Amino acid sequence: MVAAWADHGTAEQIEQALAALPTTADPDLALAGFNQLVRERPGLFADLAKDGDFARRLIAVLGASVALNQHLAGHSADVDVLLGDIDGSPFYIDKRLDEAWHQDVFLLDVAEGEPEDFSLAAGDNLHFVTLSPACATPESSDIS
Repeated sequence: MVAAWADHGTAEQIEQALAALPTTADPDLALAGFNQLVRERPGLFADLAKDGDFARRLIAVLGASVALNQHLAGHSADVDVLLGDIDGSPFYIDKRLDEAWHQDVFLLDVAEGEPEDFSLAAGDNLHFVTLSPACATPESSDIS
């Protein structure tokens, strides 16, 4: 099984994924789920190489829940895409939104106030706001 991964990733990337297996609740379940994702999502190792914590979190989810394992096996695109980092913290977006918005640059800022709708908390009484044109709402499109 693991030997077939060489077609999808480097030896270093494969080792990184395998190193996370013993830390999961069910390493066998994690291995089976990860193998399914590798086969269905050819760019998975490249995505994982961008952020080692992403690999650790993904393997942990795959080894912790049969239901999540099965869901990701059938919906491999649901694994989020790393866009970059904000002040040293990785920032991910749903892969389908990333593909739909087609943004080479995704601009975020922080504003005062509690998060609303789809906004995420950014600290006490702070939330993230998007400044990218693809994410503009009718009210925010007048912002210059």
